[in-house]
Amino acid sequence: MTTATDLLDDLDLPCVDGRVDWDSLTSDELFDVVRNIYRLLDSREPDRPTDGVLQRSLQLEETWRTATALQHRYAGLLQDAYNSADLRTTIGLPKGKTPFRDGNDLIAKTHGIRAYEASGRTKIAAAMTPARDSDPNRDENISVGQTLLPLLGALQSQGRVHPTKLASAVNMIDDIDQAAEVAGKDQGYRDQLRSVIEKDLVEKIQHTTPEEFSRYVGRRKKDLLAALDPVDKQFTKRQTDAMHNVWCEGPVRGNPNAFKWSIITDAEGNETFSTIEAMANNPRAKDDDTFDSRTRGQRSMHAFRDALKFALANLEHSELRGANGAHTQMVIIGDYPTLIQGLRTEMADVLPEIQAEKREKLLALLAEGKSAEADADTLLEPNTSQPTSSVLLNDATVKLPAPKTDNPDEILQDENLNRLQSRISQGIYTPYIPPNVLLRLLCDVSVSPVTLTGNRQVLSIGRKQRQFSESLRRAILARDRGCAVPGCHWPAAWCELHHIKYWSQNGKTSTENGVMICAHHHQALHAKMLQIERVNGEIRFKLHPMIDPAQETRKNYFWQN
Repeated sequence: MTTATDLLDDLDLPCVDGRVDWDSLTSDELFDVVRNIYRLLDSREPDRPTDGVLQRSLQLEETWRTATALQHRYAGLLQDAYNSADLRTTIGLPKGKTPFRDGNDLIAKTHGIRAYEASGRTKIAAAMTPARDSDPNRDENISVGQTLLPLLGALQSQGRVHPTKLASAVNMIDDIDQAAEVAGKDQGYRDQLRSVIEKDLVEKIQHTTPEEFSRYVGRRKKDLLAALDPVDKQFTKRQTDAMHNVWCEGPVRGNPNAFKWSIITDAEGNETFSTIEAMANNPRAKDDDTFDSRTRGQRSMHAFRDALKFALANLEHSELRGANGAHTQMVIIGDYPTLIQGLRTEMADVLPEIQAEKREKLLALLAEGKSAEADADTLLEPNTSQPTSSVLLNDATVKLPAPKTDNPDEILQDENLNRLQSRISQGIYTPYIPPNVLLRLLCDVSVSPVTLTGNRQVLSIGRKQRQFSESLRRAILARDRGCAVPGCHWPAAWCELHHIKYWSQNGKTSTENGVMICAHHHQALHAKMLQIERVNGEIRFKLHPMIDPAQETRKNYFWQN
């Protein structure tokens, strides 16, 4: 077991008259001491509960919270350094293009934390730590050395409150301040309101659990927003515009085929939605003699969905923001084995009188005919690592890939986890689309169907042009789904296509030589802040050494799941 003497000997600390000269230690040496002290505490703790284990755990929690105050200060300083061109050198970055999108991205990528955690740290730093003259975005109403939220800031500096509760408080105060500004309140009123809210929250924040405090903040926020509304309900345009919103609340009761959306629309939108809802439920409308068993709500949902799909198919005729991009479209993705299995099932239902062996030959004939449409040089070899089914067709053996499975026993022999994906049919934003819906969508003119192999590869045909054709763009969009750079979460609709081997260097315009990346990483790539290469046919990236000191080639697992 490590002892305190061993700890001091390993660190080789400077001593004066038998005492450690702490003032002469550098920051690096002090952090070494802290890390070694944690290791010492860990080595002393028995492998089973002993007297005082609760107290020791609470002391560790209190120590960690004390450290979060310094953590928030660092977040503010890093934000200042990134946002000030003259201070960039303090963090080893150039004045121009950097590997990071902004200060929050710098903190998230270098510290290995989530983007919302980095954003939370910088928000707390801005509101609860003393204002710095190095901050180019400092609130002009706060003098250097002053704190925007002094009461909460005092608790934060002492490490007496969990950071999640501090983040809840800051977000609530920010939202109310924005609402007061939109309501036309002057700065004096807003400062006084902020002070009153802060005092109220300080009384509650220390003696509630994070769940209790979050619920309290939500109720208080709702009451305050209502209090800022005009008594006569004559809202200003700014107040009205601030209310309009659309958000997805996620799956209903965990059902991956039932999503709840909430919409707050204007009068024009309300009239539009009401018109579609009335049209869908018109009792005089009869398309055929089939009895419609759907409820009123179901008919309305289907009408809204189909109207939006029609709009997506006709975006080029609109002035909708973002509609001028060729990648603003609905794309449904399905892998080849799952598609084949879906067709097997469909054929069995439609042609039950035909023997299974003959149906399999018919399916093979369809597959062979589809493959013949492509250039022979570009066809992908079948993945022999997973079992396939073979049928004899015109004296030739045609192999069909095995279907996906949700039974792990079936993949134990071939040891290929790629088959363990029974729900591979998906969209860019929707992780699961039922196979029967997938097959129906393949016939929809407003949907771009793309079929991928097990390695997410698509058929590629070189083009004698620089711009990517619509078919190639759809194929790359389906393969990458979003920015292909590891750690980036931007969807394909916000991204650009990049030639891996530059067009000026005789690079082809093809799926093999194309990749989807966002504007930030596109610029970083050209600024040599990022490297791209192919490893075993897959597109991989080497991130900047500040993000990945090991300099290993990596892929984006956020999109490439």
